[in-house]
Amino acid sequence: MFFKKHCACLRLLRPVYIFPKKRHISSKILLSQKCEGATQDWECAVGLEVHAQINAKSKLFSRSAAVFGAVTNSSVSYFDAAYPGTLPVLNKFCVEAGILTALALNCTINKISAFDRKHYFYPDLPAGYQVTQHFHPLACNGHIKFIVHDRLKGIEPYECCTRLQQLQLEQDSGKSFHLKGEKSYVDLNRA
Repeated sequence: MFFKKHCACLRLLRPVYIFPKKRHISSKILLSQKCEGATQDWECAVGLEVHAQINAKSKLFSRSAAVFGAVTNSSVSYFDAAYPGTLPVLNKFCVEAGILTALALNCTINKISAFDRKHYFYPDLPAGYQVTQHFHPLACNGHIKFIVHDRLKGIEPYECCTRLQQLQLEQDSGKSFHLKGEKSYVDLNRA
């Protein structure tokens, strides 16, 4: 999303740390204050990371059913629970769906893609890492065209094009939930 703003020069005051709900992301926001006098055009570019679940019968790396809203821990394989010695089984349908999605998003399909481990410790990630494609994704360099309607400014609709950096497949973590009291629980159905 891009927007332009006509504003005065900015002076940084102090860093403020924001800790969002995602356990593996932290961001630093700098508070700013307008300086009197100078004027410049500033353009802000905002990057988004969008997650979408593939409508498959089984999970990406196991033969367990991928059922939304299933009874807690009713669709968990030994691999999903990170039992020692278990190996992943890649779901061909998910790879094909990823390629079709990449083509629909005008991406370049990479000749070589590989899975990586993103290591972090959290109770709903029993293996201690997430299988992802950060370094060698399935596809990259795509774009989406869309029409922008701005009735508030009274301007005519115009076409805009936004770039897509990459499309990757990755294993989802489990889901932690907390009931009243001091106990926390983990549901590995989506892992």
